[in-house]
Amino acid sequence: MRLYEISVVAGLMLMGAGSAAPASPWRVENVSLRIDSERESTLTVRASDGAAGGLVNIESKVRLTDVEQSFVLGDKLAVMGRAGRTWSVVILDLAKGQEIDSFACALPQRLSTNRIAYVEWYPDHFVEPREVVLIYDLTKSPMENRLPGVRAARIPAPITDISAAVGLPVYPEWNVRNRSYRNAVENP
Repeated sequence: MRLYEISVVAGLMLMGAGSAAPASPWRVENVSLRIDSERESTLTVRASDGAAGGLVNIESKVRLTDVEQSFVLGDKLAVMGRAGRTWSVVILDLAKGQEIDSFACALPQRLSTNRIAYVEWYPDHFVEPREVVLIYDLTKSPMENRLPGVRAARIPAPITDISAAVGLPVYPEWNVRNRSYRNAVENP
């Protein structure tokens, strides 16, 4: 599935589904990444709280190898970028000064002030699985951004784990109807 198709599918699924985004008192001054190894980096964020006048410095071990985009919504900072041959999204709580969620995915893109659309990550296969388009909503908690069967997982996942069952499916219809992350191979 191409990036354009993801935008169209996710955009159609969200028509009329907007939610008011909380105003953010935060101003992010710096987002940087130090590569520690082939699979691990240290993400450093410096932000100031306009409401309380405080300065926050956050360091978190992440799977990112390159930061492509970041944005703030309320107290949350979403950081999207490459993670080797795939992509990753990291969500930080600026008020708490810590990572609250992260997941591997493909082609993440910001859809609105509070939503990120992406294709579910899956390991390399000899056949092409059916791609599942998911939405992560920053106005919801990490638990609310998971289907019920996955909610018992540790959030955020340890750096040694690849968390991919995150977000709510919006395409294909089978995944939406069955509330499933399953990306089974379609019959030719």
